[in-house]
Amino acid sequence: MRRYIIIIMIMMLILALAGCKKSPAEDAYDKDAVESPGQEIQEDSGLVDTENKMEESDASDSLEEDTDSEGEQLNEEVVENEETMETPTEDTYPSASEPIAFDYAELEGMEPLEITDPVLIDELESYLYDFYFNYYFQYGLEEETGNVGIDAMTLFALSYIMQYEYNELEFDTDNFTLYIPKEYVVQKVEKVFLRKLDVFKSYEDLGITYLDDKYRVNVEDGVWDVELSVTKVEKLGDFTYRVTADLTGLTSGRVKEEVQAIIDESQNGHVMVNYHIKTIEE
Repeated sequence: MRRYIIIIMIMMLILALAGCKKSPAEDAYDKDAVESPGQEIQEDSGLVDTENKMEESDASDSLEEDTDSEGEQLNEEVVENEETMETPTEDTYPSASEPIAFDYAELEGMEPLEITDPVLIDELESYLYDFYFNYYFQYGLEEETGNVGIDAMTLFALSYIMQYEYNELEFDTDNFTLYIPKEYVVQKVEKVFLRKLDVFKSYEDLGITYLDDKYRVNVEDGVWDVELSVTKVEKLGDFTYRVTADLTGLTSGRVKEEVQAIIDESQNGHVMVNYHIKTIEE
């Protein structure tokens, strides 16, 4: 009986010792816990991410370099274009003091072509209107030839500004005097005659003085008792028109004056180059 009990105790001790030993599966789990495949994948994934980020960074840097290069190239092209672009200068127009190259003798023997286009006739009539109904223009014409020189250009501009473009200018109500900066006159001469005004002076006989880069003009308030109507338009050569107009008295109904003007169109616009007024005897 005692031997049986001893044997049972020995067997229980053996079983207890065997229960304390870890199974192969448990050994493998503990080893994986120390160095698990998941950790290796995680580390490998981190490495891949790092490499991807480095590649993306390199690609971004390359793109920025390409963009900067293209930007610099574009800027260089813009600068080059700006350098080659022509810049308007004061020499765009010939000087107003240069004589008008027109001679009536050159028209002798020429067979003019009469213009019947009503649109063109109305256009030239409107253009001629501004010259006849201008206080000073005719006083500046070259007396012998009727050519439009620098004085006629200046006086036309002064009168036109005085009549139509005076609103923003200095005006002395006591003396009825308008002050016109020379820049205004220069711009008007360029626009109407395509010439650069290069001489500035007074016209004492017309009450116009020039001082301190301004013209002092006594404002006129006269009226015209006539009506202008173009009677004939002739084309002389490729770029020259001769325009004839009658000035009919509004009261009498009779023709009082006749205007004959030579208008040049060689520069894509009307330019008055010669002007005559003939008085009609009653």
